Amino acid sequence: MRRPLFAALLVAATLCAGLPGRALADDFMVATDSAGSPLAVRDCRMSSSELRCRVVNQSTSELRDVQLAVRRDYRWTHEFKPGSDNPGWSAIVSLREPIPPGGSVTFTYPGSFEQSRADGTFQTSVDVMSYTQVSYPGRL
Repeated sequence: MRRPLFAALLVAATLCAGLPGRALADDFMVATDSAGSPLAVRDCRMSSSELRCRVVNQSTSELRDVQLAVRRDYRWTHEFKPGSDNPGWSAIVSLREPIPPGGSVTFTYPGSFEQSRADGTFQTSVDVMSYTQVSYPGRL
């Protein structure tokens, strides 16, 4: 099943160097950019207290009202006998500024990104939920 363009971009980046502080050994969902999607999320970095990513406009139009879903899924070690305290969470991040053609915006999301549990692992992902593409007359 093909997802609509506005929700089709599952993006993530493998952790490299973390933000100042202790880098966490977290698993990012890694996927290729959806064909034809004008947005890409790049250069994600995470510390114990925040996530920072760069959103790149790959189109020739200005993009506004960008909304991203940040998910912190928890994968139980024993998925057939999960615990009762699921530490996973999700949040919607709205970018306040428009992204010009070929430009990028960096966002920071504060949150708890600690990994101190022995009964499973976290998987973090950033999904583009929606955006508005602005076209101006006379431009291609």
